[in-house]
Amino acid sequence: MVWRSLTLAFLVFLAGMMPAQAKERLVIGITQYPTTLNPIVDAMMAKSYTLAMTRRPMMVYDQNWELVCLLCTEVPTFENGLAKKEKIEAARTGVALTVTIHPDAVWGDGVPVSSEDVVFTWQVGKDPKTGVGSLETYTQILDIDVVDEKTFTMHIDRVSYQYNSLAGFDILPAHIERAKFEGGAEGYRDRTAFDTDTYNPGLYHGPYVITEKVSGSHITSSGYPGLRRASMTTGRE
Repeated sequence: MVWRSLTLAFLVFLAGMMPAQAKERLVIGITQYPTTLNPIVDAMMAKSYTLAMTRRPMMVYDQNWELVCLLCTEVPTFENGLAKKEKIEAARTGVALTVTIHPDAVWGDGVPVSSEDVVFTWQVGKDPKTGVGSLETYTQILDIDVVDEKTFTMHIDRVSYQYNSLAGFDILPAHIERAKFEGGAEGYRDRTAFDTDTYNPGLYHGPYVITEKVSGSHITSSGYPGLRRASMTTGRE
């Protein structure tokens, strides 16, 4: 731990010595390189840093540990009626969550983020051969009903303390990834566009896109001249 503390202190010292113009860039040093940039395959800190710049999760926990929307419009709860208990079997109760994706949410190529993306992501994630980082996130979902292009109802197989949290559900762009997945779940991680077509803006729906990737060395995220970005106001004010 001592060498890590010394390394951090040295990096902070170097940051203070950098010229003013260099501080317009955020440089994160980490002794790890992601094995894939697909957001649901594997779980690595280096990938989390990278994708946090380029994508918005459906929901997050804020500084008060309260669930808020980023890619959706309202967190479903029993109080607001968007979450409802439902019988699965005689002795089991699940919950139905109705969620609406933000109307201004679009992928970087201008294609709207849609309920189709949610259903496709679930289909990819629940297949054990895909190699997702958290299989239970997807297998606990029994079904998804598409209400319209932006609204869906997700049927969960249990009622728990985090019954309405979709914080771990990271959407894939169906219009790009479906063709990659049709070849089979087992080899999907080797075909995903996140690794074979990384600079495609349609993979991202955040403020930045990945503009440079040198395997084993570094990844750069920056603004993209042709990126379609909507002004989205969600979450707690």
